[in-house]
Amino acid sequence: MSTDEQPAGARRLLDLDELYRSARDEALAAGQKVRGMTETATDAKGNVRVSVSAEGAVTELTFLSKRYREMAPAQLSHLLLDTIEAARSRVQKRLSEQLTGALGGRLPVADLVAGTADLSALLPPELPAGLGLPGGLKPTER
Repeated sequence: MSTDEQPAGARRLLDLDELYRSARDEALAAGQKVRGMTETATDAKGNVRVSVSAEGAVTELTFLSKRYREMAPAQLSHLLLDTIEAARSRVQKRLSEQLTGALGGRLPVADLVAGTADLSALLPPELPAGLGLPGGLKPTER
């Protein structure tokens, strides 16, 4: 049956299926960007540089000078923690900006920013069965 011969309801369902697939593809692409994104921060005095992944994991820690050797342990600890937090804040801000626009509120952006969202579970490749499509149509029939 050609698209012109299908009842309006069936055409609409096929259009919705196409929109769903497009939205799913966009969301999965956004998820890929999340997994590959990193941000870097350097402390104000240029002692240390830290890079973190989208999940907030430290991926690089570089001492830019030897001044850290003269710091008290508590001072060095605060320097590292503050710089790590600055890098995490940057990556979360960047991710939120990109994902909010790409997903338009359709998915949990906070989970995406944290890297914990399972997009495959949120957006299965097929529409759920039992939608009551007219004429026994399946969501993928064209």
